[in-house]
Amino acid sequence: MRGACNRARSAATARVRVFDSSPLRQVSVSLDGRRIASSRNKVLRLRLPRRAQRPGRHRLVVSATDSAGNTTRRVHRYKVCRRRGRR
Repeated sequence: MRGACNRARSAATARVRVFDSSPLRQVSVSLDGRRIASSRNKVLRLRLPRRAQRPGRHRLVVSATDSAGNTTRRVHRYKVCRRRGRR
């Protein structure tokens, strides 16, 4: 939904699942252009850095490369609204 906001919470987390029949070479996760995690696991549970909760627009990108060298990338965009009563 365009224009929808997510309210900042005390701890932001993300769960990433990659589906592929072959072994993975690498899965990398970046937030706003900075890598925050890298693994070979098909399931990652991440505690996102504080900047993920700052008011404004953010972009979480997951890239997965399999053993054959095929890479898939998914982008999730979200917006955090300022809490009422705070500046």
